[in-house]
Amino acid sequence: MCQRAPLTLPCYESNAMASRLIISDPAAVRAMTSPVRFLAVDELYATQRAMTATQLAEISGASPSAMSYHLRELERHGIVRRSSDAGDGRGRPWRACADDYVIKASDDADSQGHVSLIDSHMRPMQQRMIGVLNERAAQTPDHRQDDPYRVLVMESLTLTDQEIRDLGGELDSLLERYAQISRHRRNGGPAASRVEVLWSVVPKDPRTAFQQLTSTDK
Repeated sequence: MCQRAPLTLPCYESNAMASRLIISDPAAVRAMTSPVRFLAVDELYATQRAMTATQLAEISGASPSAMSYHLRELERHGIVRRSSDAGDGRGRPWRACADDYVIKASDDADSQGHVSLIDSHMRPMQQRMIGVLNERAAQTPDHRQDDPYRVLVMESLTLTDQEIRDLGGELDSLLERYAQISRHRRNGGPAASRVEVLWSVVPKDPRTAFQQLTSTDK
């Protein structure tokens, strides 16, 4: 019997030698279904800097008190930790618990839990895409040509199962190569911008997609 792989949401910010936190406990996975918490965790792990609840609140749009609550919940699941630096309350800095993290949601988890987890990642990504498009709309044609970002690239392919695995493996290797370059820039280096990369390979069934869209519109 063919078994489906668990839902895995990796963070490509480290090489194989760095410490990696595996978030697989169902309660910990549920704690990551909040977009606000995801943004806070993403910022702490990507930068590896100590940040206060107030600083993280400015990034996420949440209030400092709400962010303090979210950080305490994340701490309870071992995802973030309080820094040994001076400070208390909302002035106390927080840090990542590892260099990298990966979320592995069990296939036994309810489908709504998977949807919430994906949504917590997709909503911030969607806002970033819209932000790039809005900036492009205000740019001159020459500036748009110099824009290095790719907002969304989609391709419909007809592949065998092995070719799908090969495609995923090649994409993983490519992202990991650039992740290692990115990791060495955490402590300085040439001028560079933080970017978010997302890729997904899913079966394409127009009938299923249409049924899902029409069911949500009812």
